Amino acid sequence: MVETKTIQVLIVDDHPLVRDGLKNALLITDDMELSGEASNGEAAVKHCQKRLPDVILMDIAMRGMDGIE
Repeated sequence: MVETKTIQVLIVDDHPLVRDGLKNALLITDDMELSGEASNGEAAVKHCQKRLPDVILMDIAMRGMDGIE
């Protein structure tokens, strides 16, 4: 039997409602789970230094460090 790895996803957006919507979408999948969430780029970098998510869903237009930086 082949074991499949769960995809770790980090959600980064400055709008809590968007983060909640994406988080709820992840809850209904079997092959993805939430690695964490952040409200800005700086918090996302700190999260990635502690954990290594496989995928980052990031807003590109945020105050401070945005998704492009």
